[in-house]
Amino acid sequence: MKHLQRLSLLLLLLACLPAWADAPLPATPAAAQRLLHVAQFEMEEPFPFTWHAEKVPVRQGTMLVIEVAPELILPRQTAEPVLYVGGHTAWRVSGYNDAGIVVAFVPTLVDLSAAPIWFGSPELPERVTGETAARELQSARAAGIVPFDGDTLERAAQTDELRVLAHRPQLLNTLHELSQRFIPAAANRR
Repeated sequence: MKHLQRLSLLLLLLACLPAWADAPLPATPAAAQRLLHVAQFEMEEPFPFTWHAEKVPVRQGTMLVIEVAPELILPRQTAEPVLYVGGHTAWRVSGYNDAGIVVAFVPTLVDLSAAPIWFGSPELPERVTGETAARELQSARAAGIVPFDGDTLERAAQTDELRVLAHRPQLLNTLHELSQRFIPAAANRR
């Protein structure tokens, strides 16, 4: 009887899984479609960057708001396409939304005139090493993914000022504000 109850509960849970949980992985590498915002920052109090195998301390970085194909950011409980900026993984702070808007940051100051922004092979970001990122960058370049042009970079940069942030919660609050500003209220969020 207990086994039947457990089986019933398991079947009920499986029936409640959203359709996107089984969605096929999109083809990668896949370039970001639009760069909407970019700003650089410096941390007064560094913290570990956990979206990379080396766990480098975040002392400075680059915040980004990009538009991508929504299927690239569907929530998954397994490996997912990893967001890269140049040779670095980016920490996606915003969750899924059907507008395809991603708010993220990279734990370094990035020259976006030389660094493409794209989604690479599915993996757990915390497993990505420098060697993996270099291979993914080669793959993106071979697929024709290039940095955004100067006009796009100029429009996306609100200021050339380096923003000084005290600690991780202040960075996360700033990124949350960007999410509120750029992700349409009508977008389906998960």
